[in-house]
Amino acid sequence: MTFVRSPQGLSNLYLFSNVDYVVFTEGGPSTFSVHEAARGEFNQAAGPDVHFWAQVFYHGRRDLRVHVRGLGSKTTLNEIAKLVESGDASNICVAMDSDYSQIFDEKFKSKYILYTYGYSWENDLFEEELLISVLDSIGAYSNDTSIIDMDISEAFSCARRELLWLTYADILLFSARQSLFDRKKPESSISDFHTIPRIQKSRLKTLLKTRRTFIGKFRSCGKFQGISVEQHCPGKVLLLFTYRVMQYIIKRYSKFPIPHKKYAVHLLFSHFYIQLASNHSSTKIQYYLELTKTI
Repeated sequence: MTFVRSPQGLSNLYLFSNVDYVVFTEGGPSTFSVHEAARGEFNQAAGPDVHFWAQVFYHGRRDLRVHVRGLGSKTTLNEIAKLVESGDASNICVAMDSDYSQIFDEKFKSKYILYTYGYSWENDLFEEELLISVLDSIGAYSNDTSIIDMDISEAFSCARRELLWLTYADILLFSARQSLFDRKKPESSISDFHTIPRIQKSRLKTLLKTRRTFIGKFRSCGKFQGISVEQHCPGKVLLLFTYRVMQYIIKRYSKFPIPHKKYAVHLLFSHFYIQLASNHSSTKIQYYLELTKTI
């Protein structure tokens, strides 16, 4: 069916899906325009973004029937979000990565527009507890777990220290339409797993020297107070780091085959969803459980 006006078409989609809300999010191999989304087009293969937000709604509002659709680029989501914020489109929600929108006060103001707790959903998987839980569940090692847990804790603690000022630098560069971390090639920021994974600090320092001319004098700024690695470092960097630590631990302490990254992410997601289901007391989990309450 073809709709003449995008807002009307978007608002009517829930009727054809027999749900309370159609939820648009990022992800998928193709990007669809607002008009294509209004015609009912979306990425049929459900990627991690779709699965993630479906779980957030399921655990936060089981009374709501939703259909989560991946539209690819965030550009389309922003266009739809404008229609939702203005009241020109109804019966839909938009769920997307926060990126740096909170820092620069660029978030849309509507209860129907939802954002990740951190930069992206990948940030939510950067957690020692999750990684240890996954490794325990698959029986990846039989050695003294206290030593292994110490290795994991050391790796994450070191990463937090080294990434904090690098994240700050990336935010400053972002304000000048530049970046420090390569979102498409996060491996350029993380060492391999043959030793305890580390941040490629020297390389990033060198890169920063060549790009800091875009931001002028490198100094503290009030609006950037409260920056944390878990929330504000680009998620793809954090997710790859978590996977590298998993690879290292399995390689060093067991004969268990190292899982493919997609499978590893699936395992991490599964344990994150267990936290959602168990009403885990962390700020992050409570944020997601409350996110859909007012819809």
